Amino acid sequence: MPSKNEIQAMARLFQGGRLEDCLALGSELLARYPKSPQVSNMMGVVNARLGRLDEALQHYERALSCKPDYAEAHNNLGNLLNRLGRPADAIASFQRAIASYPHYAEAHNNLGSLYQERGEFDAATECFNAAIRIKPAFAEAHNGLGNVQRDLDRPEDAAASFARALAINPNYVLAYKNMGDTLRSLGKLDQAMRSYERAIELEPAYPAPYLGLALILIDLGKHREAVSCLEKAVQLNPEFADAYGSLGNAQSELGLHTEAMDSYRAALRLNPNLADVHCRLGSALSEIGRYDDAIASYQDALQAQPSLAEAHINLSRLKTYQGDDPQIAQMLGRMANPEATDNERMHLGFALGKVYEDLGDTDQAFKYILNGNRLRRAEFAYDIEKERAQFETIKALFNAANASHVNSEWPPASGATQPIFIVGTLRSGTTLTEQILASHSKVWGAGELEILGRLLEPAVEKAGLAGTTQLDTAALLSCRDNYLRDAGARAGDAPFVTDKMPTNFKWIGFLLTTMPGVKIVHVSRDPVASCWSMFKLQFRAHGYTNDLEDLGRYYRLYLDLMDFWRQEFPGQIYDLKYEVLTENQQEETRRLLAYCDLDWEDQCLEFYKTRRAVRTLSDNQVRQEMYTGSSNAWQKYRSHLAPLISALEGGGQTSQ
Repeated sequence: MPSKNEIQAMARLFQGGRLEDCLALGSELLARYPKSPQVSNMMGVVNARLGRLDEALQHYERALSCKPDYAEAHNNLGNLLNRLGRPADAIASFQRAIASYPHYAEAHNNLGSLYQERGEFDAATECFNAAIRIKPAFAEAHNGLGNVQRDLDRPEDAAASFARALAINPNYVLAYKNMGDTLRSLGKLDQAMRSYERAIELEPAYPAPYLGLALILIDLGKHREAVSCLEKAVQLNPEFADAYGSLGNAQSELGLHTEAMDSYRAALRLNPNLADVHCRLGSALSEIGRYDDAIASYQDALQAQPSLAEAHINLSRLKTYQGDDPQIAQMLGRMANPEATDNERMHLGFALGKVYEDLGDTDQAFKYILNGNRLRRAEFAYDIEKERAQFETIKALFNAANASHVNSEWPPASGATQPIFIVGTLRSGTTLTEQILASHSKVWGAGELEILGRLLEPAVEKAGLAGTTQLDTAALLSCRDNYLRDAGARAGDAPFVTDKMPTNFKWIGFLLTTMPGVKIVHVSRDPVASCWSMFKLQFRAHGYTNDLEDLGRYYRLYLDLMDFWRQEFPGQIYDLKYEVLTENQQEETRRLLAYCDLDWEDQCLEFYKTRRAVRTLSDNQVRQEMYTGSSNAWQKYRSHLAPLISALEGGGQTSQ
């Protein structure tokens, strides 16, 4: 048998990275000591490191033939078998290693990792805990336990496990990444960012934390920064499909539709089974009017994941259903499946509402729409009184008196691109109005920019809690400049840019305070028609749309705030009625362009021909010629809408 010194010589060569020299020495030793399990095991380790997996397998098997109870060789063989895609055999090897040496912490840890990958979380937990009992300062086992806890939806426990791993090894990159993922799921975004940034600091070539950091930046609305992170991630790993998918999402938010679709397609080339990416690609195609291609993408999403309810609802918006459509049976079957989640049923409820509306069964349509809204409402807490309090705070902060104070101290806004704000309620006609304006040669249609809400909501909330009626002037002007910089960047060389975020009606006082003379187009529609359209469609971030009474109450708050703005800033808001626009298209379009200081261009009457991307639930509608009568479509549901009509009547506003 080889001497201790000879074995140590092999180990030194391996640790020094001299792998070929290590193999050469090992071959010499095996020639002299063919039955040495230690040398054969070491030869297996070196060949595995070099990627010579078949040779490694032969050496491990040779080592075990010499010493069947060689725990280390069983453990190494288990790692190799896992690399070879033989997890069941790997588990057996780890079990043999533990049977040979029950206190083998590394084998317990490796077995736990395999169990976790297979979804056998109880067994995995037992293995990691065993490893920790044997070796309390085993950072990898604490990290593994954290992964299982995260899989079991125990994020607080997971965070504690990752913290213990990092206390043992402050340079443990993977634990920092895992901690970042966990903190992000807990909504602790600042802490999560620090974890990802530390992981990147320790290992700049590790792509995973760049993705995690980018997802936070997307959540924060910092899409340009997110794009930079994700471009770095795919540069480091050109086969990182998830990063390409997220890159597409960030690019889409920036209006980079061609680039977004390229990123989605790159992700799908790497992994054709990414159902959510198929779905996102479908949405991008829909936004530019390629509806047949969008339908195909949604169908690909459902082929990859039949339970993806989001694809069903997106598909429903592009189709007119007949009774024999096989998708109907698919959706009904999934709705009845006891394994379907409430979130799935919520999506399916709205989709089936569209189905039965197409089929002319208003009672069934309303039943599914109502159920979809009830399930959506159960996902988060909504309090109309908080909304009411916010509106009162907004009035106190952005009135004419405060406006004169700001205007007297600060210079006017400057910039090459002038914004045009199109405001109203959801489903009031803001998309149509923007489409008309964006057909003009001097106007860039930016769609619904979330910039103002992101900048102002926190300040208003803080002011409301503090009971103050005065915001810091410098902060206001900073918000203005940040908005103009971001919006202007999207417009390129266009002199005007439209922002059609409907809920910017809340910020009219801010706009007229910080940008005196700015163009604000307020679009209104029949109240019941608007509210019913909101109710039957699925909106992500507007809790009042999920309850008929809340819809009516919110609408009254909106009317009251608009009256307040007109009183405080008389003659500075352009009111446009949707129904009048649809009935008198040319006359109203001329008036609208004149208000916006735009010369007449005939193409504004043919808005439906533009190929610009349109991000809205009604993108297919605004690619059609102007039509009238949509504001009366709610009448067939009148018997179901009593709570809404009653709430609206309480404010003196309803339709007859």
